Amino acid sequence: MYGESLELPELDEIVQSAMLITTLSKDCMIRLNKLLDHSHQLFTHLDQVIQSTDEETLNSVDFDPTHETLCIMQSVINDLQQIDAFLLHSYSKNLKHQIAKLIEKIRIFQFRKDAYVYCIRRNERENRLSLEAMPYDVSQHLSSDLWNSQVPYILTSGTLAIRGDFQRTQNVLGLQTGAGSRRLCTSSVPSSFDYENNCLLYLPAEIPLPDLDSSEYLAGITNQIQKLVLATHGHTLVLFNSYRLMGKVRDTLQSDTLPFPILVGDKDLQMVIQKFKSAPNAVLFATGACWEGMDFPGDMVSSLIIVTLPFSVPDQIRRQEQLKYPTLTDYILSSVVPDMQQKLRQGFGRAIRTETDTCVISILDARGIQGGRYYHHVLDALPQMPVTDRLETVSKFIRAVKKPSYFS
Repeated sequence: MYGESLELPELDEIVQSAMLITTLSKDCMIRLNKLLDHSHQLFTHLDQVIQSTDEETLNSVDFDPTHETLCIMQSVINDLQQIDAFLLHSYSKNLKHQIAKLIEKIRIFQFRKDAYVYCIRRNERENRLSLEAMPYDVSQHLSSDLWNSQVPYILTSGTLAIRGDFQRTQNVLGLQTGAGSRRLCTSSVPSSFDYENNCLLYLPAEIPLPDLDSSEYLAGITNQIQKLVLATHGHTLVLFNSYRLMGKVRDTLQSDTLPFPILVGDKDLQMVIQKFKSAPNAVLFATGACWEGMDFPGDMVSSLIIVTLPFSVPDQIRRQEQLKYPTLTDYILSSVVPDMQQKLRQGFGRAIRTETDTCVISILDARGIQGGRYYHHVLDALPQMPVTDRLETVSKFIRAVKKPSYFS
């Protein structure tokens, strides 16, 4: 609504639409082919940029264009302008309008404004890239365009509040400023799900602190995942925040013997998810998109393993937001932790989708276990349920809540 995005299919569509015009000149056809080449060259270049960065930020990286990038962009603009000049207005009014809008959009990324953050983002579900421009702060836009109007709005979600506290959501959406704040009503409705009897939270007594370069850490979490998968007889979704860590754990487990198929949602995610849903007792390793919006009802996900707490990777927007707070501690407690809690709650939602679902939720992050810095923040983010640090309790719970057919 307040940002812009540019994707390769938009440029391809211009070429495809123009090719349908029977009166195109030879010179226009040549220029269309150049546009096709330059467009694919641009997004191939962006793909190389995102692949060359730290694996932790693989799905989104800051867009800091090099001279080469800007030159390719200008070539795309030149192609579009030449094609526009070739087209007869009477036959191609809509196409000429599309071209004008695309040129305007590309120039947004060429001549960047200080009030915006620019990034290259990978859409996991569709496996394609986009260039995105977003304002650092949307709260003022929302306040002036929505909340200060006379129109009533209802916002509903299972993750707007943590223990009934809507403060972080209010800050992000601009509900703290303007006339709208005086008319703001909040309500938190208890869930009808029986978490006390249908869920078990497993927090290991000891586990190394997250360190992707530590063999001790890799061995520790791999051992925990292996034991949990065996204790719950597969039916496991393992959520990672790092592609690199996911790959290391996958390689280690595949060299061992697990009596259940391991699927990895790194490419063609939708196809992998379909395989997971159709394979009995399967184990799915996933990142990004699987943290939210995916539906795994019934026994499909009877064990949800969260490898590390889902803290957001620092980017331009977060660095700008930090400047609003007097100290780093204030920023962490008011922004970083609430956002982690919200995503943790979203991840938890992959496990329990109906009132009859039963699941073990495991968090393998030393910062979130008893005695860890964020232990109480983790408990506040999740519904109240029994907590254990014993794998034997996990196994007993699964055997108590599952039917005999689950184990066949």
